[in-house]
Amino acid sequence: MRNLIDFLLSAKGELKDEQEVSKAQLGAFFAAMAIRANSFPEAAQWSEGETRAMNRFWPLLVRVLPPEVIFIADPEGTMMGVMSSIGPQYGGNGIAEMRLVGDLREVLAGGHLGFDEIQSLLRDVLSLEDGMLGRVSESLLSAFLIGQRMNRETDRELKAYCLAFDDELGNLLSFPNFYIRFSFIKCMHSEKDCSLFKLFLKHIYTCLL
Repeated sequence: MRNLIDFLLSAKGELKDEQEVSKAQLGAFFAAMAIRANSFPEAAQWSEGETRAMNRFWPLLVRVLPPEVIFIADPEGTMMGVMSSIGPQYGGNGIAEMRLVGDLREVLAGGHLGFDEIQSLLRDVLSLEDGMLGRVSESLLSAFLIGQRMNRETDRELKAYCLAFDDELGNLLSFPNFYIRFSFIKCMHSEKDCSLFKLFLKHIYTCLL
């Protein structure tokens, strides 16, 4: 319940500076909740306390959260008990984000993607060209990364993460080069929130273990 209260206050502009909830945090949290409800075994789905809290706060949150977060939380518009057309109709802004939304629908349902799908998507939404990292919503991107981790990526999905940027950076086993360049570009793009970079690194660490 504490998380939902913080989300509500932050979305209303009542939390400032370090207390404010980031877009990446919103995306990751609601993606995790959606996947647990949609595809996890019954014992790992929402607890009674979580269900009560969501039933209490979602009607308030849906009024103030941005549409991409509402989509992540309830892509079909039925799960939260409040009928909404936002999730089913949400398509994203721009070509890269539209593609991310399409793949994210599959992930939020507990599904998996192919090797080529993931490689191509990562190159679109995590381009290492200067100034290109802000072209998709951080909420959507964090939802995708966390969602794939929660779905326990297949071997082909993990391989796609490992090889996605080989053409630009060389083999990712040359890790310091990748780390320095990606962290620098991301933090220069958004000094306030480097959490997406950390989420992406979790995937890279998994590949290198």
